[in-house]
Amino acid sequence: MNAAPHSGRFQLFLLILVAISAGSLLLMNEANTVLSPAETASILAAQAEVSDLGPLPARLLDWIYQWRGLDWFNLRLPGILALVAAAIGWYAMARRLLGESTTVFSLIVLASTWLVINLAKFAVADTWLMTFQLLFFASTLRHLKQNDLLWKILFVLTAFGGFLIHPLAMLIYSWVIVGGLMVLHPQGKRLRNSLVLGTLIIVPTLVGGLGGFGWSTINFQFAYGQAGFGKFLLWQFIGILPWLGFLPAALWDLIQKLRRREELAVILSVFLLSAILSYGLILQMALILLIAKQVGLYFHPNYPYRPVVRTVAVLQVVITCLSLFLLMMGGAIEWRGIGFRSMMVWSVLYWGFSFMAVIGLFSISRRLIIGGITLSGALAVLLFWLQVNPLLENYRNSYRQLAERVAGSEITTPTVALPSALEGEPSLQLYLQAKGWQTVSWPEKAASASAVLLTIEPELPATSTFVLADTITPRPWPGTAPVKYYLLRRNID
Repeated sequence: MNAAPHSGRFQLFLLILVAISAGSLLLMNEANTVLSPAETASILAAQAEVSDLGPLPARLLDWIYQWRGLDWFNLRLPGILALVAAAIGWYAMARRLLGESTTVFSLIVLASTWLVINLAKFAVADTWLMTFQLLFFASTLRHLKQNDLLWKILFVLTAFGGFLIHPLAMLIYSWVIVGGLMVLHPQGKRLRNSLVLGTLIIVPTLVGGLGGFGWSTINFQFAYGQAGFGKFLLWQFIGILPWLGFLPAALWDLIQKLRRREELAVILSVFLLSAILSYGLILQMALILLIAKQVGLYFHPNYPYRPVVRTVAVLQVVITCLSLFLLMMGGAIEWRGIGFRSMMVWSVLYWGFSFMAVIGLFSISRRLIIGGITLSGALAVLLFWLQVNPLLENYRNSYRQLAERVAGSEITTPTVALPSALEGEPSLQLYLQAKGWQTVSWPEKAASASAVLLTIEPELPATSTFVLADTITPRPWPGTAPVKYYLLRRNID
């Protein structure tokens, strides 16, 4: 914005952004289909008496489940609160190190990116780990600069919290940050003390003694073994798509300043490397911080990378325009008028503000650049959940539809047998259990079942133990063949 960071106009802009972000985080959470397999694993662990997931946040979800049952809004609320804590903690701890402007810009970019905000809406562990890793990074920097008791305590607590969520990722992340700063930072020797080294040795040893390095990571959307590295990086770039124009300049500028061993470049390089190696959502924050720094530098008269930023931004707007046009046409074909209108509102707002930002890049208008990109990203997330996702739920919630049809049948004993193909779909088991139904294996434990759910039409002679009770065909994704399910009930004639 053209206004100063503390002006009334800028503060009004921030309030509007906070309101949009709150709506994106809180609206439609009770209606969204479970995110499988990460969120499904978290909820199933909360339902079970024993879990091999880490103490945090699995234990909190277990407590919420015991208190509220399968209440999607409350089960998903802790991830949102973790993100809010990360934002508040980051502002409080980083503004004196990185400057008020860079810290505020980083939070603005965070609020208008897509990956962090959207993942925070689900009961997955990624947001929790990112929160502890971000605050660990900030507390390490404060401890590096100031030898105060507060930063020592926060260093230990954030390290301990991270190890209780994902020991391996936190081990890699913490040692790369501390080791990198020890070696590369001019004041790195300040981290060579018993508190730092003791924490990074004793805490993982204690967690390892509890079996921490054997905990499952299936409750993460991004973790070692959960996604290929190429897919992981692709999602990271998609997450910052509204601000993608600044990323190539930010990376090149970082390389040039690192060669000169500038202090901030050393810190950001260590942060970026640790985020990549830990294979988690924290990489979004590293990219966001690089972009936020470039946003501030763009308005300097001698900023050398304007042609790069403008070129990438124009290409992004052109490609996005073509993609959004195809989405509008697809919406019209699949959902008729309502689909076209929903896609059009979403597309026009995103593309319009993005185009406004491009104009700002050429006219060097702070208001158009920051306002345009921020509103394009933030409103795109909000309108996705309000306008687009309700249409997509017709395809995403097939297992919820199955569970509702099974539970709505006239079968009195709530035990259903599932073949191996369906037993491998934990979200189906989750929705069936939410309706009060138990699941057993077919055909091994068919004797204890009152119903069977199959994907292949069975041959049922008159003397069969089970008879056909219902056929269920959820709506398929466009371009895919429909799948028919056969619900059988025990023959009591």
